[in-house]
Amino acid sequence: MNEEKRPLDPQEEIKETAGTEQEDQDTSAAVTDTDASETSAEQEPVSEETASDKKKEANGKVPAKKSGMKAFFKSSKFRHGGMATVFTAGFLVVVILINLVVSLIGERFPSINIDLSQNSMNTLSEDAIEVVDSVTLPTTITILLDEETASSNTSYSQVVNLAEKMRERNSNISIAYQDLDADPTFTTKYPNDNLVAGGVIVETEKRYRVLQYSDLFQTQYDYQTGQSNSFSYVDSALASAVSQANADTLPIIAFATGHNEALDTTALKDMLSGSNFEVVDFNIMTEEIPENADMVIIGTPTTDYTQAEIEKLDAYLDERYNTRESSRSVMFTFDPGQSEMPNLSTFLEEWGISVSQDVIYEQDTQNMFMPTPSAIMVDQDTELDLGADSEYNTLVTINSAPIEFLFDAQNSVVTYPLLKTKETACLVNSDNVENYNLNDPSASDIETNEYLVAGVGQKSIKINGEYYTANVFAVGSSQMFVSTILNTNTFSNGQYTLDLMKYATDTANSDSAIYSAGVQTNVMDINMSVQLANILGIGVFTLLPLIGLLLAGIVVYLKRRHL
Repeated sequence: MNEEKRPLDPQEEIKETAGTEQEDQDTSAAVTDTDASETSAEQEPVSEETASDKKKEANGKVPAKKSGMKAFFKSSKFRHGGMATVFTAGFLVVVILINLVVSLIGERFPSINIDLSQNSMNTLSEDAIEVVDSVTLPTTITILLDEETASSNTSYSQVVNLAEKMRERNSNISIAYQDLDADPTFTTKYPNDNLVAGGVIVETEKRYRVLQYSDLFQTQYDYQTGQSNSFSYVDSALASAVSQANADTLPIIAFATGHNEALDTTALKDMLSGSNFEVVDFNIMTEEIPENADMVIIGTPTTDYTQAEIEKLDAYLDERYNTRESSRSVMFTFDPGQSEMPNLSTFLEEWGISVSQDVIYEQDTQNMFMPTPSAIMVDQDTELDLGADSEYNTLVTINSAPIEFLFDAQNSVVTYPLLKTKETACLVNSDNVENYNLNDPSASDIETNEYLVAGVGQKSIKINGEYYTANVFAVGSSQMFVSTILNTNTFSNGQYTLDLMKYATDTANSDSAIYSAGVQTNVMDINMSVQLANILGIGVFTLLPLIGLLLAGIVVYLKRRHL
C-alpha cells in the first residue's frame, strides 16, 4: 500500500535545513583540522613513538595523552635527561662511598696502603716482621705525642705508620698516645728516663724500653761528601725495642771505669742498648766485675791497672772461679802513643797479644776514606767465623795502633786475626815520622806491609761438664767506635761491632740483637730527566685530563641534542 505523501510542516522544514547546514559546517571544520594537521605534520617531524601513539589513539586502542606532571614524567625528554642526572648523581655517590670504605679499611689494615716513599720507609723490614711475629706478651707502644700531631707531621708519621702495621700484624701489640703537655704527671712513672715529646715507650710486663727522638731520627756528617744527611732509624729502633721488651734474658755488657778511659763510649753504649744488650758501668778499682756480665769492655785506659785489678780479670776469665754456664769476654781498645802500662801488657801477653805505640798510615790514597793517611780502610779476616751472614763492604779505622801476636797457640790459648790493613800500609812512630811525606805518601821511604788492627786470644773453658770460650779482644783504634763512623750506613763498622758482640756473648745464632740500620731521608724521591718530567707534568697531568674532559663534553652534547 502506497503511503500518501504529506506536505512538510513549515517548522519542521526549518529544523531540517538547520541540521543540514550544521553537518556541512562540521564537515568543513573537520576538513580544515585535517588540513592543518597535515600542514603541521609536514613542518615538524614526528617520532616513531609519537606516531605510533597517535595511530593507537585514532583507532581507539589507547586514550589520548594527558597533560601535567604525570605526562612529564612519562615523556621521552624526562626519561633521557632524568636518567642522565640520576646516573651522574649515583656515580658520585658510589665514588664517595668507595673512597670512604677504602679510607676506613686503610686505617684498619695499614698494610694494604701502597708505600711510595723512598727506600720503602713506611714498610716493615724482614727483620722487623720476624720480631713482630714472635711477640707473645701484651706489648704497648706509647707514642709521646697526641695522635693528631703524630699523624699529621710529615716526618714523624713514619713512627705511626710502622707502629700501626705492627699492631695490625700481631694482636698482642697495642698503640697508645700520650701528650706530655696535657698530662705532665705521666713522666713520674719513668723518673730516670728523661721523657720528652716525640719519644716512644715500648713496654711489657717484663721490662720497658724508652726510645728518644734521637733514637728514631738522626743527622750525620758524611766524611766522603762533606755533607750532612738525615737518617731514619724508626723501623729497626721499634723492632729492637719490641724484641728487647719481650726477651726472656738480655746479654749484659759491663763497661769498666776508674782509669780515665779515653774511649768515648756514648755511641757504642747507645748501639748496644738499642740492639738488645743490657749495658752497665762499674768501677774496677772499687767494685767487683758484675757476676752476670757476659762481656767487659775496657776503653783505652790512660793509667796502668793494679795487680789486684788484674786478678779480677783473671778470675773472671778462669773456669775455676765460675759456675755460671756461659762464655765470657774482655775487650780492650787502644790509641797510638798510649803510655806504657806494664801490668796490662803482661796480662795481654798471656793471651798472645802485644800492642805497640806506633800509628798505622796508608800510602795508597785509594785506601783512605778521608784525605789523611791515618784514616784507612781495612778488611775482615775470616779465619775466625763470627757466625754472622753479614757483608762488611767498608770497614774503617782512624789513628790505629798495630796489634801483634806473640804466638799462634800456647797454653790452651789460640790467637785469631780479626781486622787487617791493605798491603800498602806502613808503621810510623816518633823515630821516622819526619821521613813520612803527608802530601805524597807514596814518596815516603817507609816499608809497607799488611798489619793487624784487631785480634783475639781465645781458649776453651769447661763449666759443669759443658765447654765454653774465654776471649780477650784487642782493638787498636778507639775512634772506630765514634758516632759518625759507628752509626752510619756509609761504613760497616756498626754491623761488624754488633756481630762481634753477639759472637762474644754466645748470641750469634739468636735474633735477640737487631742492628739499627738507618735509612737516608734527604734523598730525591723521584729520579728522572728534565724531558721526562716535562712530558709527565705537561702532557700526562695537564693536557690529558683537559682533552678527556673536552671529549666527554662533546659526547654528552651530541647525546642530548637528539633528546
